[in-house]
Amino acid sequence: MADPATTRRPPGSGDPFLDAMNGDAVNVRPRDQATDQTADQTATDRDQSRDVSATPRQPEVPTRPLTNREAVTEQLAHGMVARDLTEADIDFLRLNGYEAGPIIRGQREFVMRVFTSTNPDQPTLVSFRGTVPSKVQTLIADLDPTGIGNYQWNPNRDLIEATMRRAAANGKVAVSGHSLGGALAQITASRLPDIVQSVTTFQAPGVSQETAQRLRDYNTANPDQAIESTHHRVLGDAVPRGGETLTDGTLHNYTMTGGNWRSNNLLSRHLASPLSQLERADGNRLPTQSDNPDIGFVYEGQQDTSTDNVPGGPIETARRLLGTGVFGIGGIFHRIRQLFGGGNGATPDAPPPAAPATDADPFVNAMNSMPALPPAASPIDVTMPSSVGAMHPVTDSTSSTTALPADPHTTMAADASTLATTPNTTLDPTPNTTLDPTPNTTLDTTSANTDATDTTLGDPTPAQTQTTSSIKLEDADHLANQIVASADASLLEAAKKVDPNNPQAAIRAAVIKEAFELGRSFASPEQVTRAVMERLARMHDVTEVDWNRPADEVAGTHPERAVFAEALKDLAPPAKIEQLWSLVIQGVQFQKQLNEAGKKHDPNPHYKQLAAELTTMLRARDGGKPALWSGGIDVSIYARAHGYSTLENTKAGELFNQLKLFQDFSTLGPLWNAISRKFVGSFEGDVHVFVRTMDKSSVLFRQELAELVHMDEIQSVQWHVLRGTSLMSMTEIDRAGQPANGFTFDGYRDAATVMEQQSIKGDASVREQMLREQQTVPQLEARLHTFIEQRAAALGLTTAEDRTQLERIASHAELRLKNDPALGVELTDLYAELQDDVAKDLAHLARTKASGGDAN
Repeated sequence: MADPATTRRPPGSGDPFLDAMNGDAVNVRPRDQATDQTADQTATDRDQSRDVSATPRQPEVPTRPLTNREAVTEQLAHGMVARDLTEADIDFLRLNGYEAGPIIRGQREFVMRVFTSTNPDQPTLVSFRGTVPSKVQTLIADLDPTGIGNYQWNPNRDLIEATMRRAAANGKVAVSGHSLGGALAQITASRLPDIVQSVTTFQAPGVSQETAQRLRDYNTANPDQAIESTHHRVLGDAVPRGGETLTDGTLHNYTMTGGNWRSNNLLSRHLASPLSQLERADGNRLPTQSDNPDIGFVYEGQQDTSTDNVPGGPIETARRLLGTGVFGIGGIFHRIRQLFGGGNGATPDAPPPAAPATDADPFVNAMNSMPALPPAASPIDVTMPSSVGAMHPVTDSTSSTTALPADPHTTMAADASTLATTPNTTLDPTPNTTLDPTPNTTLDTTSANTDATDTTLGDPTPAQTQTTSSIKLEDADHLANQIVASADASLLEAAKKVDPNNPQAAIRAAVIKEAFELGRSFASPEQVTRAVMERLARMHDVTEVDWNRPADEVAGTHPERAVFAEALKDLAPPAKIEQLWSLVIQGVQFQKQLNEAGKKHDPNPHYKQLAAELTTMLRARDGGKPALWSGGIDVSIYARAHGYSTLENTKAGELFNQLKLFQDFSTLGPLWNAISRKFVGSFEGDVHVFVRTMDKSSVLFRQELAELVHMDEIQSVQWHVLRGTSLMSMTEIDRAGQPANGFTFDGYRDAATVMEQQSIKGDASVREQMLREQQTVPQLEARLHTFIEQRAAALGLTTAEDRTQLERIASHAELRLKNDPALGVELTDLYAELQDDVAKDLAHLARTKASGGDAN
């Protein structure tokens, strides 16, 4: 290998941390916190105090593009992401096919930058700034026990997604980062896989198992679009050993050679740029490079990340032990005590996590003060409030917007995104199917009359309808994380029976189900664990049920019979409960046979009868306005948090969300569809629809809208378009794509057009159809009104009373025109059908008038 020596840079001429490695004294000016920006302020900020690397030296620019593109990425991700660019930087970018966008700043010292590709053969690159030892906020991000990087990612998720989608306007982008920035790049790829081509990290820690699994699942499901991860690390740097796991891919190892304890230490290995230094050894001088003549690097080869991440292996074990020490086990116990003990957790045995050192090497300090790890099975000495009352998703009492926690040390950090995007970690632990097992429906605001006898379901009393918990969603989310972190062998074994590939996900889903959706109260973590064990055991037992027996035998031995009976004990006598339970079992058994015969869409009379029997359990709570939804269970939670009623917060919804019933949830999809149909059939007045996707295969399109638009009782359908990857980042938008809670569109074609303009994910074919039809709708509305006026005049419908009826007919026809999905049918064909129906309505009105009858 060539001699890496180059001329030493004069003291104080550039990067202060590289200067420190060379023995130069530096003074780092702290950032003025008064100038911090929020996530909404994203423009370049050249007036703020610069980052520690803001004054690079002026090198000689290479005369040809680098052949090692990873070295180019390292220059952008490690050196240029957060500094004002010099002419040398700009020339380097131009030579290598990039143009730099402005520095984008968000909350908690978050920084990212887009480097737009000018070379059609390479993708645009988005880089995230890493840990800055002089900035406490980026150190706190590394101390976040919810997962390294989440402290910065969560409050900036909308900023990140908006920036990423703009960058991906012409194709998928590459993401990269050094240190913390590498963790942010991995998180971004797992959250936005549809627009990411590759991940490249430098000296980056691992991320959570859930984050890596989410990306792994995407790659498995999309092998032709799999996202490749490439990780570079310097051996002896502790930071890449932090976190839980690296995203799947290739790991390149380098050894730093030469130097003394001042220039070759833990911090210098972490801050080094090995690929750039190897380029220097080959004769290339780059904008970001150390000039220490004694330091060099040796490439040690590559390996698959699976050898690093193998569960229980020496590297993975070291990662957990070392990562926990470096990245703050104290914070974990502080938050557990906080959750169960209330307040700010300042109890005698629960000291807050120590503040990170800012006047010396933070990583060395962390290593030297690493706490001893407790035994894996040791109980956590915590207390919990005597009651944890009913679910109310986190909202600001002074507005309709979702509120984020203010301080990660005194409140639970908000990270509910996995509820919607991570397989097997949603609020409902059962898998999704094409039959949409959690139907996008709402509840009726009226109830059919029921026979008040011993064999009918009774009306739920107000006390009975208030069974959910007041525990906040993010608290339940963190409770789940803590139970997973402290899970012993028996709990993991129970979870493996439910999800052999990801038992932690099964545990987490069960905790959220118990503590949040069902609102159970717990006095200690041990109680939570017992409840989770019982749920997991029951879910496993369901998979062992022998359905090749008579229905009455299955009903009598099914492991969830007692749960069903307990849920209905205050609403019906035992005989009625047994009748309903028999209908459930008969329906599942019948549907199983239909599915096996390839007739899964054929009618299921047992499900239909069951839905009719449950009418009194399908009422909107607290006078909430009925709402349909599509785009993930957190959309339903959002609607409920803003005063709307969905199926999930009725007694019937809660009942079936408690039950697994059958190992294949596709068998239960038609049950939800039958209940959904019953709900929609009882709507009247205004109905609201919350959407984050436009999926023509969903129940919303295939069933609910198709029925809704033919109901005379419906006066309007108001559409709410949501943007955001999780409940905590979700917001409604207006036609300009700006946050506007409460803003509604008066038709789904109008809503779909805005979703397309704002690049909100959804079914592309639906959006394209809506875009074609959007300009046609006003013309067809005008034609419709002209048709009604002319036909009414010909039929002699000219009185004021006639006018009222004509307005009713016109209003309903407009509602259909704007909201009838008519999938696979051109809008002009729908209009022709609609005009025929209007003609029939007008003829009926004329006949009724002539006979002196009631037109209604």
